[in-house]
Amino acid sequence: MFDSLATSGGGSASQTTQHATAGVVTAPALRAAVAALAAASGPEGSGAAADAERLELIRALEDLKNAAAGCQAALTAAFDASQLAQQRDAGLPKHRRGRGIAAQIALARRVSPHRGQQHLSLARILQSELPSTARAMRSGLITERSATLMARGTTCLSREDRLLVDQQVAGDPEAVERLGERGVQGAVARWASRLDPAAVVGQRRRAESERCVTLRPAPDTMTYLTALLPVADGVAVYAALTRAADSATAAGTTRTRGQLMADMLCESVLAGATAGPGAAAAGGERADCGAMRPAPATGTGPAAAHTSDVDEPAGVSVTEIRGAPAGTGVVINLLMTERQLFGTGEVSEGEVFMEGYGLVDADLARQMAALTPADRVWLRRIYAHPTSGELVALDSRRRRFPTGVQQLIRLRDQYCRTPWCGAPIRQADHARSHARGGGTSLSNGQGKCQACNLAKEAPGWSTESVDEGGGRHRVVTTTPTGQQYTTGPPEPPGPRSPRSGTDRERRREVTLTFRPRNVA
Repeated sequence: MFDSLATSGGGSASQTTQHATAGVVTAPALRAAVAALAAASGPEGSGAAADAERLELIRALEDLKNAAAGCQAALTAAFDASQLAQQRDAGLPKHRRGRGIAAQIALARRVSPHRGQQHLSLARILQSELPSTARAMRSGLITERSATLMARGTTCLSREDRLLVDQQVAGDPEAVERLGERGVQGAVARWASRLDPAAVVGQRRRAESERCVTLRPAPDTMTYLTALLPVADGVAVYAALTRAADSATAAGTTRTRGQLMADMLCESVLAGATAGPGAAAAGGERADCGAMRPAPATGTGPAAAHTSDVDEPAGVSVTEIRGAPAGTGVVINLLMTERQLFGTGEVSEGEVFMEGYGLVDADLARQMAALTPADRVWLRRIYAHPTSGELVALDSRRRRFPTGVQQLIRLRDQYCRTPWCGAPIRQADHARSHARGGGTSLSNGQGKCQACNLAKEAPGWSTESVDEGGGRHRVVTTTPTGQQYTTGPPEPPGPRSPRSGTDRERRREVTLTFRPRNVA
């Protein structure tokens, strides 16, 4: 049983308690705890009560993993400082100090030197510039991956702004725990784009210069061909492959969707290689995207037709770009305000949501809009509720969601509504099932990936949509063991005053409660 953690190991258990009280931990004590975990079996028997206890133990062990990672980071930072001091006292030249530290960390953690350097870099940043994030990880509230995303997302900011983002995102322990990894990444991107949009653009352009293709082995005589691309290119390539695969599936084929996409990728690349150097190779360097700015809204064309809308109440626009990049004929949806699209006013920057990827900066979104001929750009305005921020509601009496409602659900929810999933939305699902009287409407709809949608149909699962008024709604999901998760859609992206005392970070809210079921 897991109770053995408190008593196993003889003196080691009391030693663990003593060290925990004193705030000092030793390797023998931790190894004794690991041995106790290895010998533990958890609750015995079956039934709702035992299963609920198992889930609670799984959650507690996850907290333990996170706290252990936080402790590792703190120890790594202390080890780094001690090693640097010893090297300095030994008279080692300044340019040689620090060598070998990451390698020792890598050996201790049984990872590659490259990964060891990443752990060391994260530990240094957490210690000096992300104190709230470090406390959240030490408390078991966030994963090491979330802390890494926090560090990477604030790399371009000054130390002052970095500390501000750290406080805003990770300062509230309960809020940062609800965010999950994707939520942390999104919140950091929002704050970075508001505090220093120029730095975010500069970082993105530096990243674009590092685009590359890599190859590494995979099990079963397979290989991973990975392309690191600018977001517009990557999303367009994936969308083109998806569309072609769906067309082939509709025409009838024995191959799966994934097989079709992989085969079409190979055929397209190899066909181009056999035809000789492509246009990209012949053209040399890529054009500087920074020079591709949208024209002022005083000209002609579809964009100018909406210049009178700029002063309308702040809404959310979806820019559909056909032919970006040129020749793909792919639609890319951008969820942004009109002021962001036209680059007007004091709030023209900030984050923009790109369907199929996530948040990008407004400067990149405007560049993408300028990559296509003006007569091939359409603006579809989807205005938000004036008080709640919910997208406009549409409903239907049919069981299947109409295409327009499905698109609104995808744009509103952005990712699968299951807490901490973060997968792309594949299906529009009734929160309250149609068989139980649930309506085919935006307020009763939720975006789901296929796996989560299938999981909620298992015995013992139930979901309900709760109308909170003012256009707001929440979905309450109850698992077979009684845990309840209440989720709401994320707020639409858009700039707000970055340093205002009334400006609150808007998050996808997740609430967890536990109500044991009655056991017969």
